[in-house]
Amino acid sequence: MGKKKMSYTGYFSTQFLTSLLSTTFVLMLLGTIVLFVISAKKASTYLKENVIVNVYIKDNVTPEQLRKLQSELDNDPSIKEHQYITKEEALQKANELLGTDPEEFIGYNPYMAELELKIAESYTSKDSLESISNRLKRRSEINDVLYHPDLVESMNEGINKTTLVLLILAALFTFISFGLINNTVRLTIFARRFLINTMKLVGASWGFIRKPFLKQSFVMGIVSSAIACILLYLGITWLQNYEPDIQEIIDYNVMAIVFASVIVFGLLITFLCTYISLNKYLKMSSNDLYHI
Repeated sequence: MGKKKMSYTGYFSTQFLTSLLSTTFVLMLLGTIVLFVISAKKASTYLKENVIVNVYIKDNVTPEQLRKLQSELDNDPSIKEHQYITKEEALQKANELLGTDPEEFIGYNPYMAELELKIAESYTSKDSLESISNRLKRRSEINDVLYHPDLVESMNEGINKTTLVLLILAALFTFISFGLINNTVRLTIFARRFLINTMKLVGASWGFIRKPFLKQSFVMGIVSSAIACILLYLGITWLQNYEPDIQEIIDYNVMAIVFASVIVFGLLITFLCTYISLNKYLKMSSNDLYHI
């Protein structure tokens, strides 16, 4: 008889499977939002670290002077990396871009050797780039420094606005996710409120009554989180196959953070909602159960 009374925790009942499905979809929604927020940050870093500053080298610069300049750039914290492009390589790139060879018309190579600088993320503001440009222009080896301040400023403003919107959406959807899972759990326990009351009347302790419900909530959190993570992984894999460059932004570290967030949230929210809802009905008298 006792075993039959414990059947309310059945893991293959329609009620449990419905709750599991609802929780899984909510956790997928939450995981997607976390993915967007983290990816936005990664995308911001990726874009900022690919801001290019072109430094044009004078023709009379000796190899020794060039090596000294490159060594100083290697030790400059504002420069993430740099690439040296010879006059011949610059001419070849121009030929590929324009489809014609300017040297054939004017009789000489009009291009200068240059250094393409990638700026460190924390130095990609308009003021920092201006400071870097002015510092480089004062060097005798450098003919000119070219970058696009308006484009950089526009990019930074766009990134800041996008990040703010995503953070607001993340907070909103986290609240919605909490509410949806909480309602799912509350409805499940509401349907069993009379069973809980009966167990109270026969002398079962609160801890004894809570145990099977909390165990079921733990199982639901684990299973729904696992399914949500699998579906998210399949979605991310499809996206990476469709657009390989997305791997620069959504890498294994990002996926690990997203999956960890889904699992932690799934376990925590189902456990807390179950515990809070149980306490509500455990505190209610038999008469009060008929008036809710």
